[in-house]
This record gives sequence, C-alpha cells and structure tokens, in this order.
Amino acid sequence: MTGPRGFLAGHCIERLRRIPGATVLSAGRDPRADFPADLARPGALAAALRVARPTHVVHAAALATVAACERDPALATRVNVAATAEAARATAEIGARLLVFSTDQVFDGESAPYAEDAVPRPLHRYGATKALAEDAARAAPDHVVLRVALVLGRSRAGDRTPSETVIAAARRGAAAPLFVDEWRSPVAVAYLAEVVAALLGSSFRGTLHVGGPERLTRFTLGERICAALGLDAARALRPARRSEAPGPPRPRDLALDSTRLGTTLDVVHEPLCTAIAGERPWPESPCTPRDERPPG
Repeated sequence: MTGPRGFLAGHCIERLRRIPGATVLSAGRDPRADFPADLARPGALAAALRVARPTHVVHAAALATVAACERDPALATRVNVAATAEAARATAEIGARLLVFSTDQVFDGESAPYAEDAVPRPLHRYGATKALAEDAARAAPDHVVLRVALVLGRSRAGDRTPSETVIAAARRGAAAPLFVDEWRSPVAVAYLAEVVAALLGSSFRGTLHVGGPERLTRFTLGERICAALGLDAARALRPARRSEAPGPPRPRDLALDSTRLGTTLDVVHEPLCTAIAGERPWPESPCTPRDERPPG
C-alpha cells in the first residue's frame, strides 16, 4: 500500500489486515512505513516494490487536491503520473496485481452520469495528471483503475472529508459554504475499502467506477450530514456557487455510473444517511434518500 498516512490508504489498510493470512506492508514518506519511498524522487517507488516483491499493490499515494497541483505542476506530474508509471513497470516485472486510485475529477462535468467508457476531459491540472496516471497504470498486465467519487468518512487529521468540514464549521459557530450547483455521487470510505478488498481477490481487470447510491449537490449532502449527525443545517451551512471558488473552473456534475461495479462484485453500499450517521457518535435523525438531478 502506498501513501499509508492518507485518508483512503489508512482505511484500506485497516480492512486488508482483517483478511486471514494477509500481510499488509506500506511504502511512503512516513518514517513508520515498512519501505521508505519518496514518490517525488525518481525511482524510489520502483526500488521499494522490487525489494518488497508484493503479490498485490494498492497505489493510493498522490498529490490529491486541485490547489496543490496548481501550485506545483512539476510535483503533481512527478507524484501522480511518473510514480504510477513506476508502479506499473515494477508490478509487471515482479508479477504483482496493481490497483490504482483515480478520481471523478478526470471528467468535465457536462455529460453525467459517467460510465467507465466515457472520455476523460479534465478541467484542471489535478484531473489531467490523474487521467495520465490511468494511462500509465494500464501498462501493467494485471491492473485495476478505480475511479472514486467524493468520499465520506473519518480522516486521521479530522479535516479531510465533507462531514468533517461541516462538523468543524458547526463547532466554530460558522457556516460552511457548500455549492448548490455542483453534483456528486458521494461514497462511504468503509464501502470503498470493502470494494478494494474484494477486487484484490478477484480476476477483474480494467476500469471501475465507485460512486455512492445517490446523486446530490454539495449543499444537499451538507443537509444530509446535518440531519444524520443532529446538527442545525440553518446555522452550519451556507449556500454557495461554483463561480465563487478560487482557482480553475469546477466541473458541474461528476456523478458516476457504478453499474459495472454492481455486476462485478457482491458489495452493497448502505443508505447514505446510515453511512454518515456512523461517522460520529451523535444522535441520528430521519434522512430520506432522494435522487437530485440538475436541470439541463
């Protein structure tokens, strides 16, 4: 597992360690990693994999925010694209199975819901580097590219996920600005970890989309979070529009079509409000699922 200190990797490591007989090793800059590997240094990841010689590699490490990639394009290319190419070459050499995380941000947001055969058209550098990383991963004979939607859950830092943003704003007595004109298909991190565990033991090769069961605006998702965690949405949230956000344009609708996943694996996503309510020991409130579709 690369990037062991990351949000996705941390949850996946916890899940994979529960597989009978599995030994889960980590590679990354974290001094506690089993195999030190600074992905910004050419050759570091490939060297670590050749020494470790794993049977499966989950490549989760990335420069994973739009802002960070815009600030340092060279680092974004090195970490997101070149390191993935190293992982693909190394896994091909040692005969390992490679699973690489990608993102719904490879799309432009104008043709949702997106199935796996949709053509990537990223609007910003982060999406562009992840699209190139997908191409690099496909050079490995035994590969899975997992395009992931907006992920819900608890992070080590406590400030990485939509629910944590809303909770932090509520505790500060501030209102979190959430977009009313951006649609996503949010997915629970616990479900994503189950999907990874199932895929590593499967024979599937290719690209899969992992989105949640509903298509929601960021603002409606915030309302769901407040309802599930017993927060006052009127005080915790503020409607915002994508045009208010700094940086490159934000895609309008990145909802993923995860039909292929449902026919490939027997892993079912629980209702979104149940997943959210499980993130914090706060009282649950009724939460009625609905499918929001944008105009046009």
